[in-house]
Amino acid sequence: MKAKLLLFIVFSLTFTSIYCQQVKRATCIDGIWGEWKEQYGVMVIEDAGLIIYSKHNHPSDYVFRLQLLNYQGKANKKDRKRKIKNEQFYEYQGTVELFTFYEDANTNESAKNFTEQSLGHTASKKEAAKKITLPATIKIQPRRKGSDIYYIFFDSFGMAVGYF
Repeated sequence: MKAKLLLFIVFSLTFTSIYCQQVKRATCIDGIWGEWKEQYGVMVIEDAGLIIYSKHNHPSDYVFRLQLLNYQGKANKKDRKRKIKNEQFYEYQGTVELFTFYEDANTNESAKNFTEQSLGHTASKKEAAKKITLPATIKIQPRRKGSDIYYIFFDSFGMAVGYF
């Protein structure tokens, strides 16, 4: 009986710690990083990128998509440990897709506000949005605990996202 109770507690704590992680985002404008803010939406990390979408929509109705172009697959444990110890990042080239609902918005303005403006819209309104696709440089910071942090740089703008 005690073993079953202990097993239940361990599984409960494990699932709670996994599912209670908050997605946070920080932006870099003119070389200055802002504070980490809660990201209202869901972030799904894929093998060669990530997507962000409203928790009320299907992942295919994403408002932000990152694709890594020169991704070689997951690094081995030895390389990952070395990068963590030396505070080094993985670096890739890729593309960023984001949507804006303001016709006259420039890329920088759209990138700053994409989550606030886009996550509140439904999939049916996404068809009216302006899609912006840009080349990007992506630096991924491996961490011992929690997910990796993605630093994404495009069109003189920077953004970092990760689970905390």
